[in-house]
Amino acid sequence: MDVFTPNPSQQKAIEFPMERPLKIIAGAGTGKTEVLARRFVYLVKHYKLRPHHIVALTFTKKAAAEMRRRIVALLGAEGLVDRNEAALLTWIGNFHSISLILLKQHPLLVGLDPSFEIVDEVEQIALLRNVLNDFLNNRLSESNENRFEDLLIDSPDNLQQDILAIINRLKSNFIHPQDVKKQLLPLLKREYRNLISELNATIDDSNTHASTKKAFEKRLAAIPLDEAYEQLFLNAVYVIYRSYRERLADKNLLDYNDLIFYAHTLMNNNPDLRKNFEYILVDEFQDTDSGQYRLLETMSRRFQNVTVVGDPKQLIYEWREAKLENMNKFPGETVPLEENYRSFGQVLDVANRFIRNTMPGEPPLRTASQGGRGNAGEARVNLVYTKDRETEAVFVARQIKGLIERGRCPGEIAVLMRTIHSSRAVEEALSASGIPYVTVGGCGFYDLQDIKDISALLRLVGNPFDDQPMVRMLQTEMIGLSDASLYHICRQREGEITSIYDAIKQGDLSGFRPASADRMRQLVRLVEELAALRWSISLAELFSRALKGINYLKYLSSRERPRGPRFMNVAQFYKIASQYEERHPRDGLDEFLLYLETAASCDLKAQPGNAAAEKVQLMTIHQAKGLEFPIVFLVGVTPTGFRGGNFGYDEDFGIYVKRRPDGTFIVRYEGGYGRIERQLRERRYLEENRIIYVALTRTRDLLYITAYGPRKEEEKDFFSTLQAFASNMKHCITASVLEDAADEEDTAAPAEVSHAAGANIDLPLEQVLDATATAVERIVPVSPAAAPAAPPVPEFSYSKLALFRRCPRHYAFRYVYGFATTDEFDFDGNFGDGAGRLLGDLLHQTLMYYHRGMKRKQKMNAHKILDDLGPALDCPRQVLNRGHEFLQKYLDSHLSKKETVFEEKEFNWKIVAEGFTFIVKGTVDHVQREGDSLKIIDYKSGLKKPDDHRLQLALYKMALEEILGVTGMLTSNFYLSSGEEVTHHFSHDELADVRSRLLVDAREIVMANYSRSNEPEKCGICEFKSLCR
Repeated sequence: MDVFTPNPSQQKAIEFPMERPLKIIAGAGTGKTEVLARRFVYLVKHYKLRPHHIVALTFTKKAAAEMRRRIVALLGAEGLVDRNEAALLTWIGNFHSISLILLKQHPLLVGLDPSFEIVDEVEQIALLRNVLNDFLNNRLSESNENRFEDLLIDSPDNLQQDILAIINRLKSNFIHPQDVKKQLLPLLKREYRNLISELNATIDDSNTHASTKKAFEKRLAAIPLDEAYEQLFLNAVYVIYRSYRERLADKNLLDYNDLIFYAHTLMNNNPDLRKNFEYILVDEFQDTDSGQYRLLETMSRRFQNVTVVGDPKQLIYEWREAKLENMNKFPGETVPLEENYRSFGQVLDVANRFIRNTMPGEPPLRTASQGGRGNAGEARVNLVYTKDRETEAVFVARQIKGLIERGRCPGEIAVLMRTIHSSRAVEEALSASGIPYVTVGGCGFYDLQDIKDISALLRLVGNPFDDQPMVRMLQTEMIGLSDASLYHICRQREGEITSIYDAIKQGDLSGFRPASADRMRQLVRLVEELAALRWSISLAELFSRALKGINYLKYLSSRERPRGPRFMNVAQFYKIASQYEERHPRDGLDEFLLYLETAASCDLKAQPGNAAAEKVQLMTIHQAKGLEFPIVFLVGVTPTGFRGGNFGYDEDFGIYVKRRPDGTFIVRYEGGYGRIERQLRERRYLEENRIIYVALTRTRDLLYITAYGPRKEEEKDFFSTLQAFASNMKHCITASVLEDAADEEDTAAPAEVSHAAGANIDLPLEQVLDATATAVERIVPVSPAAAPAAPPVPEFSYSKLALFRRCPRHYAFRYVYGFATTDEFDFDGNFGDGAGRLLGDLLHQTLMYYHRGMKRKQKMNAHKILDDLGPALDCPRQVLNRGHEFLQKYLDSHLSKKETVFEEKEFNWKIVAEGFTFIVKGTVDHVQREGDSLKIIDYKSGLKKPDDHRLQLALYKMALEEILGVTGMLTSNFYLSSGEEVTHHFSHDELADVRSRLLVDAREIVMANYSRSNEPEKCGICEFKSLCR
C-alpha cells in the first residue's frame, strides 16, 4: 500500500488505548506490519512515549530489520526523531537479540561472566556430540551406576538429534537438569499408574471381546519392561543434560534458550528494570513458546502495556515449541483484521474454502473494500498432478519459461516447497531450461564445502589446539578419517594430552593404517610450519602455502576442470583474503578469521527477498512466511507419513520413548491406551494444514499447486482436498493431470565436461586465478567496455589537506615532486619528528589492539601490548618508557572505560559540490558510545594545540556522520602527554565553512596552484627552504 488509508479495524488497532492490553488477530495480507509500525508512531505522538523506550519484538532478523525501517521512516516523516536518534532504537529486534542486549547490560545481576559468548547451532551440536561420546563410553559420572549400556545405544548418531530436541524443549519450558528427576519422574510414574488402571478396567469389563482382552493382557505384561526402560532413559537425559550445561558454563557459553531463561530471571528479580520499557509490541505472537511468553510477562506490567499481533491459522512452528495457547490466554481485547490487500479474489476463495474444510471455526479472509485486488477475469489457481517428481519439475520449469517469455520478470516468481532438500529436481529442470534461480537456504558462499575446509585449516594455524577445525580437516577427502577412527583418536585426550593436535603428536597411532597416520602427521607438520610463518608472510602467501601443503588444487583438479565452480570458489576466497589485507594492512590472521566469522553470519547470498530481480526464488514455505510474490508455484503437495524420533519430550507426557531396542513399541506410546502417537500425529496434521494455508496466501496474482506420485487412501491428502474444490469453483481453479513428460519440449541437459587425464594436477594458484577469471566475474561483474574512462576522482587525506593549507609549495615538494623528508631524532628529554612519530605509532597501535580485545570481552593488558609492539617497531628504550607513561595517563582517564564502537575506523568520504567531485580519506582513532550519542576521540601524543587540531575533528565529524547516517556526534582530542581531554563543539555555520574550505583547497591542488606559505614566519625552519625561491 503506497498511500496508507486504514480501514476501520486497522484504525481501531492503531488508536487503541495504551492502558489496556490489545490482541490483534491479523489474517494473511491484512497489513499487520504496517498497523504495528503505525501504532508505534501513534504511541509516541499521542502519548508522548519515548521511541527508544518502546520495545518491538518479532521472530527473525529480516522481519526486525523491516520493522525498524518502517518505524524509522514513519517517525522521521512525522518529525518525531532525527537520524541520530533513529540509531538509538535498540529495542527493535527478536526475542533473542533483545535478551542478549539485556544480559550484556546487566550480566552480574544473574551471575554471568560479562565476557560470555553465544554458541551457534553448529558449535552446540559439536559440544553435545562430545558429551554423547563420553556418555556412550561411560566417562560421565553416574553412568556406571545406572547401567546405561542397557539402553543399547552404540552411536551418537542414534541419539544426537532427539537429545538436542529434548534439551531445547526442556530449556524453553525452564526445566533445568536438577528438575528433570524432580518433575518428570513423578509424571512418568503417574502416567504408568493411570495406564495400568485403564488397561485393567478394560480387561475386567465383561463387554470386552476375548481377543481384545488377550491383546490388552499382553500389553499389561509388557509394562514393567517399558517403564524400566523409560526410567533409565530419563536418567540418561538427566546425566547428558547436566553435563551439557556444565560444559557450556566451563566455556562461558550460552545457547539461544539460555538467553531467554536468563533474561526472564533478570527481569523477574529486578522489576525496576521495567521502567525502561514504556510499551511493548509483539509481532507473530502465535509463534511464541512458553519461555518467551513468561519473559514478555516479566518485561511488561502483567501485559497491561502490551500489544500482540498474530494469526492462529499461521502457527507453523509448533515443532519448535510454539504454543497456540499463548494466543488464547493472552488477556487483551481482540481486534480482528480480516480485509486482505494482497491477493486476487479467486485466490482468497480457494484459501477460505481450505480454511472451512481443515480449520473449522477460523474466520475467513475477504477482499478489502478499498485498496483490495478484487476478482480477475480468469481462474487464478492451477492444480496439476504428475506421475513423479521429475515430471513435476519439468512442468514447473516449462511454465516459468513461458511466463518469462510473456514478459514476467524471474524475480516475480517463487517456488515453494516443504523442505529445501526437495529442491534438487526443480533446480535441475530450471538449469536445463536456462532459467536463472537462487535457492534460499541453500549454501551461502561461506557454507560451501571448499570454503569451510580452507577456513578450518586457517583456524588451525591460528590455534592448533582447537578441536573443531581439526575434526573437519581430518574428515576431508584429502585425509579421509572415518568416524570410528576419529572417536579412537579422541579417546586419547587424557592427562597431558588435551587436544587432537596433541594426540596426533604424542599419542599412539599404531592402530591406524600407515597411510592415514602419515597424512595426520603431515597435517600437523604443515600447521606448525604455517604457524611459525604467520607473522612474517602475507595472508595471501599463507593461503597459497596452505593449499599447496595439503595438495588442495591437485585434489580439485582430479574432480573437475580448472574453470569449474569449486576452483572459482577457491579463487574468490583468495581474492577476499587479498582485498582484506589491502584494506587492513595492520591486521593479521586473527583479525581475518574474525572477519570470516562475521562475514559468514551476514552471508546474504541465500536470503529471501534480496532484490533478486533476475532470478526465480526457491525456498521453503517456512522461509516464505511474511513474504509475498506475484506468482507462486507450490510444489510437492504430497502427503508424508508421520514419523517422529525414537525419543522425545512433551509437556503432557514428559520424556518418552517410542520403541525398546528390540523394536517393540512402548505401550504408553502406541496402541490401546497409548495416546502419545495419536496426539503427536494429530498435531502434525493440523500443523500441515496451517503450512498449506500459509503457502496459499503468499501469492498476489497467480498460483500453481502441483503434486506427484501415487496417493494412499489411508493418508490425509491435501492435494485431494484442494482438487475437490475444482468442480464447483471453476471461476477460481483449473485442474489437470500430467501423466508423462514425454510430450514436453526437449530441454537439453548440461553438457558433460571431459577431463584430460592428469591435466593441471600441479596448477599454480596464479594460473587458477587466471583460468577462473570468467567465473569470478560472475560474482563481481565487470562492466563491458564503453566510452573512454573518466579521469580518476582525486583523493586526499587530512594530513595532505592540512599541509596544503599551511604551505602549498611544501605540499608540492613533498607529495607532487616526491622529495624525501628528514626525520630528526635528538633525545634529550624532547622528541624530534622521528621519535615523535615513532611514539605516536606505538601508542596508536597499542590502543587499537587494547580496545579491539576489550570490545570482544577479552582480558587485556595494555602495557604488555605496548612491550610486545616495541621491538617490532624498533623503539628505543626511551620511547618505550615515555610510551608507558603516556599510556597510563590514558588508562586512568574515564575514556578508557567507555564502550568502544570502532577503533582505527577507516573512511572514504565522497564530496560532490559545484560540479566537482573528490574523496577525503582518513582513519579515526576511536569512536565510543557516550550516553545516547557517539563520540569521536583523536589521540595526540604531541603538544597540546587544540586550535590546530580543530579542523581535523570537524572533518572527521562531517565524514562519519554522513557515512554512518547519524547526526550529533561528539568530538574531542585526548592529549596523551598530559592526560587531558579537550572537547570541541561545532556550529552548523562553522561546519559549512570547513566544507567550503575543503572544496577550495581540493580545487587548488587539482589545478596545481602551489603558491607560497600562508605562514611565512615558519619558512626559516622548513626542510625545503633551500629549494624555495
